[in-house]
Amino acid sequence: MDLDVPDPFDLDVFIERLITARGRPLLLVPYRFAVAGAPCGLWVPLPDADVVFVEETTTGAQRDNIVAHEIGHLLADHEPDPELVRAYRARLFPSLDPSVVDRVLGRTSYTTAQEQEAEVFAWLLLGRRAWAPPRGDHGAEVGRAHQLFGPSR
Repeated sequence: MDLDVPDPFDLDVFIERLITARGRPLLLVPYRFAVAGAPCGLWVPLPDADVVFVEETTTGAQRDNIVAHEIGHLLADHEPDPELVRAYRARLFPSLDPSVVDRVLGRTSYTTAQEQEAEVFAWLLLGRRAWAPPRGDHGAEVGRAHQLFGPSR
């Protein structure tokens, strides 16, 4: 998929373009996680829409980074985190059949390749890059995130 990244960057415009390109709703939902060690963002793909939960007390650039990170998970089609599925399925969607919510990915740490890839994607997307595409051995996660991001516009 070719991502139409606005220049100058505007997250709301980017999300609208992403929704149009994918033909699928993407909902941003403020959520109070309020538990020590809880994620500050979660991506949950449902049958008819993608939902990104973001800590409701987070604002500004930090909120944008969390949302962009979760979009990175979405675009890379990362595998679900079974612990997050168990921990949040009933809490976030108490009225849904549990089989409907079988994938939950969240922003908790950066120790896995998927988390690193999503974070690099967010970093690139939000325009904090002043470097050319990766050359040599810069790590598979950076190369994959750059591939997902595509050329700058």
